[in-house]
Amino acid sequence: MPCVVENQLETFRADPILSHLAQGTNVRFGACPHAPEPERREKFLQSCKSKRLAVTFPSHGVNMELSLHSEVREHGGDAHFESSFIFNGVCCRLRGRINKNSLVGTAKVEYDSESAERELKTAAKARSYLQRISTLRSLITGGQPH
Repeated sequence: MPCVVENQLETFRADPILSHLAQGTNVRFGACPHAPEPERREKFLQSCKSKRLAVTFPSHGVNMELSLHSEVREHGGDAHFESSFIFNGVCCRLRGRINKNSLVGTAKVEYDSESAERELKTAAKARSYLQRISTLRSLITGGQPH
Protein backbone atom coordinates (compact mmCIF):
# COMPACT_ATOMS: atom_id res chain seq x y z
CA MET A 1 0.00 0.00 0.00
CA PRO A 2 1.48 3.35 -0.97
CA CYS A 3 1.84 5.89 1.79
CA VAL A 4 1.68 8.88 -0.53
CA VAL A 5 -0.86 10.27 -2.98
CA GLU A 6 -0.04 10.50 -6.69
CA ASN A 7 -0.35 14.29 -7.02
CA GLN A 8 1.52 15.36 -3.90
CA LEU A 9 2.29 18.96 -4.83
CA GLU A 10 -1.35 19.67 -5.73
CA THR A 11 -2.47 17.98 -2.52
CA PHE A 12 0.06 20.00 -0.51
CA ARG A 13 -1.28 23.25 -1.96
CA ALA A 14 -4.94 22.26 -1.55
CA ASP A 15 -4.74 20.83 1.98
CA PRO A 16 -5.97 23.55 4.39
CA ILE A 17 -3.78 22.42 7.28
CA LEU A 18 -0.61 22.10 5.19
CA SER A 19 -1.17 25.42 3.44
CA HIS A 20 -1.52 27.13 6.83
CA LEU A 21 1.55 25.38 8.28
CA ALA A 22 3.51 26.34 5.15
CA GLN A 23 3.12 30.01 6.10
CA GLY A 24 5.01 29.46 9.32
CA THR A 25 3.29 28.98 12.62
CA ASN A 26 3.85 28.74 16.35
CA VAL A 27 5.06 25.44 17.78
CA ARG A 28 5.60 24.12 21.28
CA PHE A 29 7.61 21.28 22.72
CA GLY A 30 4.93 18.63 23.14
CA ALA A 31 6.35 16.14 25.65
CA CYS A 32 5.41 16.16 29.34
CA PRO A 33 2.92 19.07 29.09
CA HIS A 34 1.91 18.81 32.76
CA ALA A 35 5.41 18.39 34.20
CA PRO A 36 7.17 21.24 36.02
CA GLU A 37 9.05 23.60 33.67
CA PRO A 38 12.57 22.53 34.76
CA GLU A 39 11.67 18.90 34.07
CA ARG A 40 10.23 19.81 30.65
CA ARG A 41 13.38 21.77 29.76
CA GLU A 42 15.54 18.78 30.68
CA LYS A 43 13.31 16.46 28.62
CA PHE A 44 13.57 18.90 25.69
CA LEU A 45 17.37 18.82 25.81
CA GLN A 46 17.32 15.00 26.01
CA SER A 47 14.95 14.86 23.04
CA CYS A 48 17.25 17.10 21.01
CA LYS A 49 20.23 14.85 21.76
CA SER A 50 18.32 11.69 20.85
CA LYS A 51 16.98 13.33 17.64
CA ARG A 52 13.36 12.51 18.59
CA LEU A 53 11.33 15.64 19.18
CA ALA A 54 7.65 15.93 20.13
CA VAL A 55 6.18 19.08 18.59
CA THR A 56 2.70 20.57 18.92
CA PHE A 57 1.07 23.05 16.55
CA PRO A 58 -1.45 24.68 18.93
CA SER A 59 -3.30 26.52 16.15
CA HIS A 60 -4.44 23.20 14.64
CA GLY A 61 -4.14 20.72 17.49
CA VAL A 62 -1.58 18.76 15.47
CA ASN A 63 0.98 16.77 17.47
CA MET A 64 4.00 15.09 15.89
CA GLU A 65 6.85 12.92 17.04
CA LEU A 66 9.66 13.99 14.71
CA SER A 67 12.81 12.12 13.77
CA LEU A 68 15.39 14.83 13.23
CA HIS A 69 17.80 14.74 10.26
CA SER A 70 20.88 15.85 12.09
CA GLU A 71 22.07 17.26 15.35
CA VAL A 72 20.03 20.17 16.63
CA ARG A 73 21.87 23.43 16.00
CA GLU A 74 21.89 25.95 18.79
CA HIS A 75 21.85 29.66 18.07
CA GLY A 76 21.36 32.04 20.95
CA GLY A 77 18.74 30.48 23.17
CA ASP A 78 17.05 28.60 20.33
CA ALA A 79 17.37 25.02 19.13
CA HIS A 80 17.05 24.80 15.31
CA PHE A 81 15.88 21.51 13.81
CA GLU A 82 14.74 19.87 10.58
CA SER A 83 12.70 16.75 9.88
CA SER A 84 11.01 14.98 6.97
CA PHE A 85 7.71 13.12 7.27
CA ILE A 86 4.56 12.15 5.39
CA PHE A 87 1.42 14.11 6.31
CA ASN A 88 -1.96 13.38 4.69
CA GLY A 89 -0.16 11.45 1.94
CA VAL A 90 2.29 14.26 1.14
CA CYS A 91 6.06 14.26 1.69
CA CYS A 92 6.92 17.26 3.84
CA ARG A 93 9.92 18.86 5.49
CA LEU A 94 9.62 20.86 8.69
CA ARG A 95 12.19 23.50 9.59
CA GLY A 96 11.84 25.21 12.90
CA ARG A 97 13.26 26.54 16.11
CA ILE A 98 12.23 26.26 19.74
CA ASN A 99 13.50 28.44 22.57
CA LYS A 100 15.27 26.31 25.18
CA ASN A 101 13.77 28.25 28.09
CA SER A 102 10.19 28.96 27.03
CA LEU A 103 9.88 25.76 24.90
CA VAL A 104 7.92 27.69 22.26
CA GLY A 105 9.04 28.70 18.80
CA THR A 106 8.12 28.78 15.14
CA ALA A 107 8.20 26.27 12.31
CA LYS A 108 7.40 26.08 8.64
CA VAL A 109 6.30 23.04 6.64
CA GLU A 110 7.58 22.73 3.06
CA TYR A 111 6.82 20.31 0.26
CA ASP A 112 9.73 17.81 0.07
CA SER A 113 10.10 17.09 -3.65
CA GLU A 114 13.13 14.80 -3.20
CA SER A 115 11.33 12.53 -0.74
CA ALA A 116 8.20 12.66 -2.90
CA GLU A 117 10.12 11.40 -5.92
CA ARG A 118 11.70 8.61 -3.84
CA GLU A 119 8.32 7.56 -2.42
CA LEU A 120 6.69 7.48 -5.86
CA LYS A 121 9.50 5.26 -7.19
CA THR A 122 9.09 2.96 -4.20
CA ALA A 123 5.32 2.81 -4.75
CA ALA A 124 5.85 1.97 -8.44
CA LYS A 125 8.21 -0.86 -7.46
CA ALA A 126 5.70 -2.14 -4.94
CA ARG A 127 2.93 -2.14 -7.57
CA SER A 128 5.21 -4.10 -9.89
CA TYR A 129 5.90 -6.70 -7.20
CA LEU A 130 2.22 -6.94 -6.27
CA GLN A 131 1.35 -7.52 -9.93
CA ARG A 132 3.94 -10.30 -10.16
CA ILE A 133 2.59 -11.91 -6.98
CA SER A 134 -0.94 -11.72 -8.34
CA THR A 135 0.18 -13.35 -11.60
CA LEU A 136 1.94 -16.15 -9.72
CA ARG A 137 -1.12 -16.75 -7.54
CA SER A 138 -3.27 -17.02 -10.65
CA LEU A 139 -0.86 -19.54 -12.16
CA ILE A 140 -0.75 -21.59 -8.96
CA THR A 141 -4.51 -21.61 -8.38
CA GLY A 142 -5.28 -22.19 -12.03
CA GLY A 143 -6.94 -18.83 -12.46
CA GLN A 144 -9.26 -19.29 -9.46
CA PRO A 145 -9.89 -16.04 -7.58
CA HIS A 146 -8.33 -15.73 -4.15
